[in-house]
Amino acid sequence: VGFDKPLLYPPLGSSGDVGGPFIQNVYLKRGSQIRELRDGDTVPSGEGVLLAAIYEESAFSSFFRKMAPYRIHLAQSGQTMTSVVFDSLRERDGRLVAGESGLPYGDVYEDDWLYRLGTLSFVEGKTQLQIKAESHLGTEVTYLIDLTVSE
Repeated sequence: VGFDKPLLYPPLGSSGDVGGPFIQNVYLKRGSQIRELRDGDTVPSGEGVLLAAIYEESAFSSFFRKMAPYRIHLAQSGQTMTSVVFDSLRERDGRLVAGESGLPYGDVYEDDWLYRLGTLSFVEGKTQLQIKAESHLGTEVTYLIDLTVSE
């Protein structure tokens, strides 16, 4: 894929700019169980929802204020799974949707600052998750998680 793993924990990565974006934690949700994922983990095969705590700091205030990043991108083993752009909130059919991606606002968030990045299928073998967050100022952070999937 061509990206090096950041060495910063926590946050998992930053652009070097105090504004971020920052990826704090990544989780796999299966049913009611939520498990934090770390590089090198082994997970059982099957489907699960990938969650991530991602934010950037507002450059428009003199105090710490979290903001949604401009864009979040998820790939699994090089294949794009999700791309959400927070360029605006729009109304569609009486519901708020996240900008150009058109994802319903309620489907994007698991909880405050915890984003649902998508449902993934895990099959036996090796898989790599790549989460990329881009700030409104154009800085990016990429975090890679290599997983072993067991039967």
